[in-house]
Amino acid sequence: VSLEMCHGVDVGDCFFKEPTSTGSGAGYGVVSFKSTNIYIRKAVGVGMRHVVDLSSTYGAYANYVEDSDAKSATMVLCHNGFCGDIGVGKVVITTSEPTYMGNTSSQGYTIDGGTSADSVKREKHPVWNIDIGDIYIKTSSSVNSNFRALSLDTEMRGNINIGSVTLEYTNVE
Repeated sequence: VSLEMCHGVDVGDCFFKEPTSTGSGAGYGVVSFKSTNIYIRKAVGVGMRHVVDLSSTYGAYANYVEDSDAKSATMVLCHNGFCGDIGVGKVVITTSEPTYMGNTSSQGYTIDGGTSADSVKREKHPVWNIDIGDIYIKTSSSVNSNFRALSLDTEMRGNINIGSVTLEYTNVE
């Protein structure tokens, strides 16, 4: 489901299963780009790169997001571009991949490594107001891997709310 330059969209229950590729730009479920006031009721995937991906989106909320065989970040709150007033109610993930499962991604765009006057740097465009409910992750990746349940890697301002985060390793003896 691709939403580009949309306003006031209510996305119902969606199910996505085993895309042919989960490489860069592939294997996405619901994608919102340059949009506002987006509500995603339920998005469930199997083997997706991203079940929900928000980019340059404001006023978006995903009530329930799940992937039973996640390959990368199941819920991307802000994938490059600029975002604000975004949230997710509950995220449920099962994975064997040693990666991050929910995240914001670097904000802004740079030209020539950020030295150009035309560059729009992420530190000048923070993410405003993020609301994250509960995150439950079950993983068989190694306890020693670089696994992150939630990665917020850009400047944020306003209200940042994070509910409970549960991470269960299934390969621990």
